[in-house]
Amino acid sequence: MDVVGKGECWMYQKIILASDGSEHALRAVDHAIKFVKSVPEYRLDVVIVMNDGMKGKQAVNMASLVEERLKLTKQKLKKANVAFRTVILIGAPKQEIVKYAKREEVDLCIMGSRGLNRFQEMVLGSVSHKTAKHINCPIMIIK
Repeated sequence: MDVVGKGECWMYQKIILASDGSEHALRAVDHAIKFVKSVPEYRLDVVIVMNDGMKGKQAVNMASLVEERLKLTKQKLKKANVAFRTVILIGAPKQEIVKYAKREEVDLCIMGSRGLNRFQEMVLGSVSHKTAKHINCPIMIIK
């Protein structure tokens, strides 16, 4: 997808797909696949944020939980022949996604509109909404 502005032409190349393995996150995978297929050169980072309580857990436990949550995401990406890398962040999802996007100079963030924690979304507002308010790059939120 080419974006034209002020005489320049540039592409979204550094893309993050924020995922927690939820139904909406899996829908976001489908859109990410379509999107990166239209970009000749891209870097896709599948970002998952584990809560602070995981800091004390053994790395093996965290790795198995991440694998469980991202199993279908990885299957879809591999089946579509999409190159990606998995990035595990620790902390509050909104803050960590925003910090990562800034640090890595991300061009686009793709994420589902709702995640695994439905109760928190009703009480505090969704992670996608909070991320959209604070992230410094375009964001594609998938329903």
